[in-house]
Amino acid sequence: MVEQGIDWNVNDDPTPVVIDDKQKKEIFEELKGVIQMSQFLNYYLTEEKLTKGLQENLTTLLDKKLGTVCSILGYKTTFEAEREKDKKKIRALNKENHELREQLGQKVTLEDCRENMKLIADGFRYWNDNYGFGDYAQNIKFTDYGSLECQLHLSLEDDDARKRMEDYGFEVGNADGEYPHPLATKESFELLTKFFNSFSPYMYAHRAEIWDADTIPVIRSVELHVRELDWIQPYIDMMLKQRASDREKKAKEDSKI
Repeated sequence: MVEQGIDWNVNDDPTPVVIDDKQKKEIFEELKGVIQMSQFLNYYLTEEKLTKGLQENLTTLLDKKLGTVCSILGYKTTFEAEREKDKKKIRALNKENHELREQLGQKVTLEDCRENMKLIADGFRYWNDNYGFGDYAQNIKFTDYGSLECQLHLSLEDDDARKRMEDYGFEVGNADGEYPHPLATKESFELLTKFFNSFSPYMYAHRAEIWDADTIPVIRSVELHVRELDWIQPYIDMMLKQRASDREKKAKEDSKI
């Protein structure tokens, strides 16, 4: 399918559009993300809690997901065109950097790999803190096949995280006076799969730790497997922007002292 610019004029062309099952599935997955991001935006606007950081984060994600849908349908958004320009610039710079490394007799070092793994892990934590359950991701590690694994704790101590999960459909309860957790029900496990898949079809919970004591059973944590890591890149970008903004803010405050 040849990509074309969007024509905002009324179009009465009756030609049927043929989309295969794989493309439909991808569109539906991206639209789930659009709905979720829209719900987040609606909540922060309604509660008057929208910040500049959240504004940029949510619009970046909406742009990415809608851009993917438009691309599958054969159209390229203005943002997508700008992103392609940026990617070309980055690729050109990477090529220049690679050539310089070759001229200097250097290769990608193990230290480079270590820094990239730290970025991926930090980007994953940023996603979990701001869009996930908000609890800590324990023992993040990388497998022989390049997947990410961790023990993801599901305590909903953070009010915003609890609101996100309740809005998503999770029933939440307390076991023995602990912080709230999702109830250990069939519906919760189905929602966990749906929630993780809304960000990546290759992210899934493998095992769950259930805590019931003498009250209601809740899900305390899950063993999470992430087989594909590209989806983490936008969260790494957001995290780095936030860090740069924090450094700039601190520098301004220090200059006043």
